Amino acid sequence: LKSGDEGEGCQQLALAVGHLEAALMVQLLDLPGVTVDPENHNIFGGEKGTEVEKVISGLGDLRPHGPPMLAWMLGQFLSKGQEGLQTAQRFGEVAIGGGVLQVLLQTLQGDYTAHGLVGDILHSLVYGILSALVQAFDPASMGLGLDTHRLVVKLLAHRQIAHHFWKNPMGLSLYFEELKSQFPLEHGPLLEVCTSLASASPLSCTKMISSLSSLPSFTDTLDYIPQSILRSVPSGLELTQPYFPYTGTESVCIPPGSVGTILPNGVTVRWAAPQNGWQLLLAEIGHLASQVTSGAGSVLPACLERVTNSALLVAAVLSSDSSLAPQLHQISHALLLVMDKFSQVSSPPLRLMAATIDIFSSLAVETPGPVLAKLGRTSLLPRLTGDQLHPGVVGQLLAGQETVQGEYPSLLAFLKLLTVTAKENCSQACIAFVLGEVLPHFSRWRYDLASDREKVAKLALTAVMQHGQHAEGLHMMASDRGLARSLLVLSSTGDRAVQTLLENQTNWEVGRGADLVDIVQLSLTILNMLVTSPSGHLVMTGPVGHAIRSPPAGAAPHYLLTLAHYTYFHHKPELAIAAVKLLSSISVDTSDQNCPVSVLACLSSAATAVRDQLLARLAKNMTVPLVVIR
Repeated sequence: LKSGDEGEGCQQLALAVGHLEAALMVQLLDLPGVTVDPENHNIFGGEKGTEVEKVISGLGDLRPHGPPMLAWMLGQFLSKGQEGLQTAQRFGEVAIGGGVLQVLLQTLQGDYTAHGLVGDILHSLVYGILSALVQAFDPASMGLGLDTHRLVVKLLAHRQIAHHFWKNPMGLSLYFEELKSQFPLEHGPLLEVCTSLASASPLSCTKMISSLSSLPSFTDTLDYIPQSILRSVPSGLELTQPYFPYTGTESVCIPPGSVGTILPNGVTVRWAAPQNGWQLLLAEIGHLASQVTSGAGSVLPACLERVTNSALLVAAVLSSDSSLAPQLHQISHALLLVMDKFSQVSSPPLRLMAATIDIFSSLAVETPGPVLAKLGRTSLLPRLTGDQLHPGVVGQLLAGQETVQGEYPSLLAFLKLLTVTAKENCSQACIAFVLGEVLPHFSRWRYDLASDREKVAKLALTAVMQHGQHAEGLHMMASDRGLARSLLVLSSTGDRAVQTLLENQTNWEVGRGADLVDIVQLSLTILNMLVTSPSGHLVMTGPVGHAIRSPPAGAAPHYLLTLAHYTYFHHKPELAIAAVKLLSSISVDTSDQNCPVSVLACLSSAATAVRDQLLARLAKNMTVPLVVIR
């Protein structure tokens, strides 16, 4: 910062420091302590309040100043009521004008939250601020409805926050109950919150399922209800006949005699008729299925969005606790059928496809074979007909939507599924798709999120490595020259490129640099597996053998020297071990008797330095032992 460097990395670091400094100030204000004993609080109930107020009054120039200013206003309100609010309201107004809730969300999204303790503290601080805000005010009337919802969704996905949420009847629980009372007319907000609660922990997931199973009311638009079955009563409206809100099914019923309260907008009615939320979701899926059957033009975007949110919720539940699969079998099967119907349209829904595949990825953890067989009976996954590869909906979405938009939810979900099922013999078509359409081309695609590039590579390589654990898959991979070229490119990244990307991270353990380390290690491991396989001669007489036996091109070092330089990489010893293992396998390869590989000759003048580096690392007690080149 002193040098005047204003690059992107420097700006991110400065912003992270600002967020953490603001969090420290919020921690010092101790909002939870105010609610316990406001009169004896060190700051809001003592003499230090005046001094702290002077510090707070000097803030407001930067966006990260918003959280402590809002916390100060809330603390004054909690300790002194309206009197405290009048004196501190201006601080809250400045914070809200500066987008304080957006700042809080950015704080929770920083790389530093990868450190468990830091993440727990920050989530707890933000939870305290938001709970006080929701309990004392109406964020929607302040124009903060959307920002509040985004922050709630982020917070409730945290294990500790979800645990406290279910025990505390105030704060965000009030917000949750309000969302339940607006369902299913306001469909998305409740399901997004439920998805976060489901992903927080298995215990939270179980409580969420129970809560969604017992909704107290059914909120609908008056325009949808036949006037002939309504009559006026002092408290609003009463049904004279049963009302079935979903066309084509009677599984959801508002019974006669139910009383509805007309809401202030005059067009919405809330029926006092308890409902099972999961039954409502199932009815919505059936409604969408009937629309798809009538043709793509009959699909209502709002209905598709609701079913997509339902699929995301089911995926979150099964990811958190796959033992709940029997309870969700009917809805999971219905989602698969409706997604299969979309395979007949020109542009299948991308997010629904990704969520559906995620559901079956969780199921495949326990029963990979049956799940893959079930998916194989649909048109979703790639399949082989003789030597002809049909890409399925996965390939259709990849070519028609994902590479165009730069977002890859369907591909990432498919690759995640494949990492679980790649050991099955029936996964051959899916692996062939990865070898032919993903690994050779992924580096040239456009990415809205740069980190998606590394995610695609890691998942694809993991699936390929697992598929190589049986002989037939290993032979197919060894004879695939496209795979060999892809592995050569990835393994030739070089230790300096990896180190540079690591140094640009704000956290040593999480980021694109750490992902690249894993990618290079996977590529080296797969290459070694192929070279040492019974079909290793196919590898050593193909692109890999050509790269080893050819002189270096231009300023680039020889391929084997690039491998040897990974021994200089100290951040993750497993990368150096994978490189040395591959060098060792190449050095003893006998697939070409007429042109054996001399590793010493390929290293040339660098051989001595490589030897000294290997011996130096082997001499260190704290280093994982490396394999000596034979």
